[in-house]
Amino acid sequence: MAQIGPLFPQHVGIETITHISGQKLSGLPDVPALLPSGTEVTSGMTESLYEAKLTSMLRVFLSPAMQSKELLLPGMLNQKLKRAKDDLRKAGRKKKSKTMHRAADLLEEDAQLKEVLDTYRQLLQKG
Repeated sequence: MAQIGPLFPQHVGIETITHISGQKLSGLPDVPALLPSGTEVTSGMTESLYEAKLTSMLRVFLSPAMQSKELLLPGMLNQKLKRAKDDLRKAGRKKKSKTMHRAADLLEEDAQLKEVLDTYRQLLQKG
């Protein structure tokens, strides 16, 4: 049976150092060349977590992108949802799509749950 050894010999250390330019160096650099430079270096983590930058990134990420500001008016969202439900029902009948019927059913359930929630809220306010 053939003996399988390590790919690299373990008993040999660094034989040569090749510089990027391709020329071989005679040995390791001098100790002063290896010492820290003494200039302040900011880490990538510090730069990415800089407070103003992080705050602006979070504000952009968390703020909702609204195409239509009219949805914020009272009752407008419910009207749009009702219209979407009706449109889904019509399209579902036309195309005989179960997915569109299911989406319309979910919007109907959502509207019913909102009505129940409003009823409970009114009862709690009356005391």
